[in-house]
Amino acid sequence: HLFLHFPHQVEEKTSKARWISEKRELEITTTINREYDCINE
Repeated sequence: HLFLHFPHQVEEKTSKARWISEKRELEITTTINREYDCINE
């Protein structure tokens, strides 16, 4: 498990991470749920 703190809540079910060994990088993809995003749509 990877525990990171994000400034907003994230969609746990659609989040993913993958290790890119040739770059030695961890790529994290997630959707952030910000409280007032519905106002900016």
